[in-house]
Amino acid sequence: GNATLLATGSDDKTARLWDVRSSHSVRLLRGCATPLACTAISPLGNLLAAGTDNGKIYVWDLTTSRPLAVLQGHEKAVHSVAFSSDGAALSSGGADCSVRVWDLQE
Repeated sequence: GNATLLATGSDDKTARLWDVRSSHSVRLLRGCATPLACTAISPLGNLLAAGTDNGKIYVWDLTTSRPLAVLQGHEKAVHSVAFSSDGAALSSGGADCSVRVWDLQE
């Protein structure tokens, strides 16, 4: 599993995966136009979601390091993202005082 991985988002518009045992960055993910405010790794460890200051959520496939989707719906910054226990849905909370649930199976 990916219990030893930690995801971070940064003002430099990148997401990173870290090996918590070695404290080393093991993957750098690019493709965002704005700083990242929050991140989450799916339960299976195959997806990374990152919320941004401009209200978009980027989703990467961690097996290929490629962007899968950009989810748009929040009118302001996204402050939190979390996957459902089966990884089929993603919830997000934003500065626009809304909580959204995204179906990732589509």
